[in-house]
Amino acid sequence: MAKLIVFGSLNIDEVYTVPHIVKPGETISSSSRVEVAGGKGANSSVAGARAGGKTYLLANSGTDGQWVVDTVKASGVYTLSGVLVSDDLQTGRAIIQVSKEGENSIFLFPGANHRFDLGRVQSSLEDIGVSRGDYFISANETNFVFESIALAAEKFGAIVVYNPAPMPTQTTDEFVAALSHVSILVVNETELVSLCEMTLATAGQNDGSAVAVSEAIASSNYTLLADYVFSMYSTKLIVVTQGSAGVSARLAFGASAKSHVHVPISPVSADRVVDTTAAGDTFIGYFSASLAETDIGSRYLAQPAASLPTNDNFSASIVHAVEQCMKRASYASGITVTGKGAIPSIPHKSQVDQFLATNVLPPTLD
Repeated sequence: MAKLIVFGSLNIDEVYTVPHIVKPGETISSSSRVEVAGGKGANSSVAGARAGGKTYLLANSGTDGQWVVDTVKASGVYTLSGVLVSDDLQTGRAIIQVSKEGENSIFLFPGANHRFDLGRVQSSLEDIGVSRGDYFISANETNFVFESIALAAEKFGAIVVYNPAPMPTQTTDEFVAALSHVSILVVNETELVSLCEMTLATAGQNDGSAVAVSEAIASSNYTLLADYVFSMYSTKLIVVTQGSAGVSARLAFGASAKSHVHVPISPVSADRVVDTTAAGDTFIGYFSASLAETDIGSRYLAQPAASLPTNDNFSASIVHAVEQCMKRASYASGITVTGKGAIPSIPHKSQVDQFLATNVLPPTLD
């Protein structure tokens, strides 16, 4: 099985339960406050490990976050030399408001997450033994993200899974270069629109595509927007999480052949939703681990577009496998939103398998 290498943040999450997300100029009271282990990198790595993937984490922490590191390791994540705990740094913090409907609002203190060194990233990847076809997973909560993506793809042949969150406010040469190495782009609707708007502004196209993309943004035509991303970068698979509308994916088989996949949300009633904080990270971890159990990497994701077979049987088999992986990840996220906190709410493989088989939510998270 291919390895999962998560390059990302490790945080102490301060979670405040509030009647509603605070508005500008408003003061409200919280009914509870807890500190739990979190960070997009830590969350995704725990999800990958609990899904059954051989998962490694590259992260930074202060000594105040040693308990978070211990929580990650206890979940089955390998750290080796990949997690640096420093006396001189403060662990990153996420201040999270969770409303009674389970919606959240977050602001971050980066702390140790922004103290990466590219040389250490390379030596950690060498220590792990990263090779062609392994999955390199990253978001935007650390420094050296774009350079590390390029390093993982170019030097080690890894399949890059990228969630550009928080989304940059403008395109840069480094951002564009990183996107050229991304095989799997995972975004929500807002992130996809932002990416297309930034790309359009930078590309300055005058061949009619600008009008088409603008119209797609206005009409929320995410399939067309995904196709625009395909036309600008080297992405093979774009996954768009759409909240209650489920999850959609677009696969590119060469310049013209594309396939669409849609998976509805898992059967979780609104009254069971407690906290959506780690839903996206759970999806990425479970989706990547599920892909790693298949041969999609060697047959499709790691292959140049020009060398892919053009027959319908090939594309149909890839689409079916991706759909099954998306469904499993969606069911895992469905369980996550029924629990409090980030890492504590991420389910184990047995719970997800039971939910998939029965469509009945497990009563509690063990």
